[in-house]
Amino acid sequence: MKNVILLIIVVFLFSCEIFETRDPESPDGNKSNYTAAVSPEILFQNLKNSFVDKNVENYLKSFVDVNYLNYEFKFIPTSTAINALPIVSEWTLESEKRYFFNFVKINEKNKLTLKLENEKWNSNTPDSRTYVYDYIIENRTPQNELIEIFEGSSQFEIKLDSRNEWVIVTWLDFQSENKISWSELKGGYY
Repeated sequence: MKNVILLIIVVFLFSCEIFETRDPESPDGNKSNYTAAVSPEILFQNLKNSFVDKNVENYLKSFVDVNYLNYEFKFIPTSTAINALPIVSEWTLESEKRYFFNFVKINEKNKLTLKLENEKWNSNTPDSRTYVYDYIIENRTPQNELIEIFEGSSQFEIKLDSRNEWVIVTWLDFQSENKISWSELKGGYY
């Protein structure tokens, strides 16, 4: 009788898959699709992924770090943004961090996307390029309702740093007619 009860218990435990490994759950913390930016394409994909992942650290990795390249980051906002939000005229990497942190924190339950389209670039030197993109940034509720949209064009000067990674050193933002620009997004969430 003892053996029968023991056999029933063993069969029950294994049939319930109690000892099976399960798929790992997604962490509640920072999601990351970051890859070392060994090409300009990866750099801009990382920038887009940082919106989807809402990952401030990865967003900041897209920009120059003076420890690896002796350049200061420079952002040149739209004139409309300067007039409405003067803080954007003195923009720094710390400003980038603050705006992006606030943007993802306030919208942590929303779907954030960055689309970069109509790529144009020229190769100045093997370690320096200039890219121009039309961009669309969307902020949608979990029900997929559009809350905010930002549109315009941006010119990015990128360089290779000492790690052989591409980083943004200079960023010029341009407003599209009657659209809210990325500069205004930055100033508004600062």
